[in-house]
Amino acid sequence: MYCQLCGQVMPLVEIAPAPVEDGAVEKRLASPDNPKRFVLGVAYPPDRADGHGEWMGRDELEKVAWDYVKKHRRVGWFHAGIEGHAEIVESYIWPEGAPDWVTKDLDGNDQRVYSGCWVLGAQLDEPGFEMVLSQKADGWSIDGVAKRRARPVPKGAN
Repeated sequence: MYCQLCGQVMPLVEIAPAPVEDGAVEKRLASPDNPKRFVLGVAYPPDRADGHGEWMGRDELEKVAWDYVKKHRRVGWFHAGIEGHAEIVESYIWPEGAPDWVTKDLDGNDQRVYSGCWVLGAQLDEPGFEMVLSQKADGWSIDGVAKRRARPVPKGAN
């Protein structure tokens, strides 16, 4: 069976019989191995240059994060106009004064979330989740329009 919206193959749903006290059989849906397909990661850190040499201060980043949640909430893939494989379910700025959170990525490397980081969480469909597990998609990348100002990254920034 194919998805009417995107044409992708839809996963099969297994129906498993479950015994009932009176001997009758009731049908229940069997949940998949990972029914949540949830991913969480830093969308953008404050005061740190990205791969393009661009950066945002904490106040600017907070405004961008709030604007995204209020007006946009779209997730594209590879800056190619492909959408529909992820739905944002969490968005927040790591609180000032909260301890850093060190977690592991898929390769087992430490990843640090510190105060001021914009964190996004999403539920992915099966094809999107498989891309993450196979590391073909491995992080958030901000795409949009902004006014560029030349300023040095603050000294002593994380």
